[in-house]
Amino acid sequence: MKKYIAKSDSTESAELVTIWKACKKKLSDCNCNNSLYYSLATNKPMIAKCGKIRAWSFAYKSGHSPPGSTKSGEGISHELSKSILKKIRRIKLNHFGKKYDLILDNVEPEWHFKHNDKDYFIDIVAEIKNKNELSEDFNHKIGIEIKVKHKVEGVKRKALRKLDFGVIEIEIWEKLHVTNPETISNQEIITIEKSLTTWFSRNFLKTKSLHNPNYRKYTKKTQEIKTTKRPTPSIPSRTEKQKVDNNIPHIDATIEPKTSHKEFIDVPIPEKEEIEPKSYVWVIGFLIVIIFLGFIGYIILQ
Repeated sequence: MKKYIAKSDSTESAELVTIWKACKKKLSDCNCNNSLYYSLATNKPMIAKCGKIRAWSFAYKSGHSPPGSTKSGEGISHELSKSILKKIRRIKLNHFGKKYDLILDNVEPEWHFKHNDKDYFIDIVAEIKNKNELSEDFNHKIGIEIKVKHKVEGVKRKALRKLDFGVIEIEIWEKLHVTNPETISNQEIITIEKSLTTWFSRNFLKTKSLHNPNYRKYTKKTQEIKTTKRPTPSIPSRTEKQKVDNNIPHIDATIEPKTSHKEFIDVPIPEKEEIEPKSYVWVIGFLIVIIFLGFIGYIILQ
């Protein structure tokens, strides 16, 4: 398993060394050929491989390599994250909208298992010390895959389904990725390590479920929660409808109403008076008399 960062000795306070710094030192000083470094995750001895053809990397010393060790490489942020989780033994997760603060015990980095005669590794496997809903679903044990650039492949996901504990994947924040591994200084590595420790300690990390051994129980539980929140209206059967109809009191149409048409008083409707047409003859005659008298008076005055 290729690594690009290691410790200068086996102590916890050891200096962190990148492969580029180790190889420069090895190539410039012939006495550094037998220098040993130690893995951040497993604390096993490693040597710096500084060949001319293949890319530089740390590799486990012969006889100390984990069983089924692969040739795949792990970046600086990835290796630091495993080391931090092993130290703090705690992780906060936001799993399907629910927040869990897990206290870890017996933390084992680079946990090895086999499936169909093929070797696989999980970044972190640990027991969950505190009891909660997630620990019960995961059988009180959790596997954590750390994603920096590459997610878990489909073949490995199928192999994870055979395990008897739950496995999740968390993604490292993009701003905590190491973009300049060849030129990074020790001070920058210390800064990134502190930032990652703070990030793991304070934030509830969003998870991606890779395997839940009790997924059927979990789905059943979620369905029960949904049904209690949103009860479906029951449709009454034909027999229930008949029972309801029988309980409704029927009105007998043969019963006479209390008030009949005989009790009402007949009020006579007044007939319309015939209006004779008005005569204007007398008005015309009166005007003719006035005009005639006026004419006579006019003649006399002259």
